[in-house]
Amino acid sequence: MMSFVLKRVQADRVHPDAPRTSEANTQAEFYYQARLAGWPVILEVRTPIGRLDIAVLTRDKSAVIAIVECKRCGRRIYGDSKQVKRYKNIGAPVYGLNNPDNAARLLATILKNHSASSGVTWAQIAAIDPALRFRYPRAA
Repeated sequence: MMSFVLKRVQADRVHPDAPRTSEANTQAEFYYQARLAGWPVILEVRTPIGRLDIAVLTRDKSAVIAIVECKRCGRRIYGDSKQVKRYKNIGAPVYGLNNPDNAARLLATILKNHSASSGVTWAQIAAIDPALRFRYPRAA
């Protein structure tokens, strides 16, 4: 009979006791909170510069007022990463979510700050140069 020693890898966690939640479950929790609030969101939106995790829409669903980038629980979201810089080219504010417990609070913050915004229309997003997928604005 063989015995194995299992080691838990915790390098990517914020805290050793933090639950391990996938990116998909984090997205689902944000979607659930938005549906409870009666606010339209779309998951996995395809744009010329990449696939957005979550797009928060205006009430009439004609424009994007915010973008939410999700990561697995405990993973960090860097504001200066190439991915986030590409998303900022769209013109809507970009938020990060790496803990499903913060989904309701993040939604409340987005709605408080941007619900009156006209947002970025779908036509404006479609007109973005696909070459921006590989370029991003440099820091001044």
